[in-house]
Amino acid sequence: MMVYYNDYWDYYSELLAEKYPARKTAIHSAIDAHRSFAPAGYSLSIPVFLAQTDGIFSEVTGISSAMDKVRGQNAIKGSQWLSTQIAADEKAIGSLLPVLELHELDILKSQRAREAKVQETGKVFNALNRHQVIHGEVSDYGTEINSMKAFSFLLFGALHLPGILEGAKQRSAQNE
Repeated sequence: MMVYYNDYWDYYSELLAEKYPARKTAIHSAIDAHRSFAPAGYSLSIPVFLAQTDGIFSEVTGISSAMDKVRGQNAIKGSQWLSTQIAADEKAIGSLLPVLELHELDILKSQRAREAKVQETGKVFNALNRHQVIHGEVSDYGTEINSMKAFSFLLFGALHLPGILEGAKQRSAQNE
């Protein structure tokens, strides 16, 4: 993954700028920080990639704070909305399964789930976690692999998710 993205930074940078021109400066700044190939650059790029993913996910779904949990449920607002949009479209479900289960992934694991994982495994939770990074709970996240993970998360939400939704919408219209 790292070799691939290192070869295609410019390509993805331009795709993101075309699709989200208002986010171009923030995203390009984060890419530049990452490309400095230093822990300080990774520490700067990761929160920006994560914040832009949050914003784009809200834009795509039309839901304010789409990455937030649904009150009283073990689900993310945006994921719940996506489930209603794709209904029983098996192709879309297969493509979006990680997004439909975001609350289960380390990147969005809640504090309670992180604590349960520590209890279960006896190991410190040190995976990349959006909440811990954005809210300053950790400061040792600035690695190249974590920056790539955050960038990959951004690309999925910004470039792939809209296409998957459009495909599901078209298949639904054909079946009506």
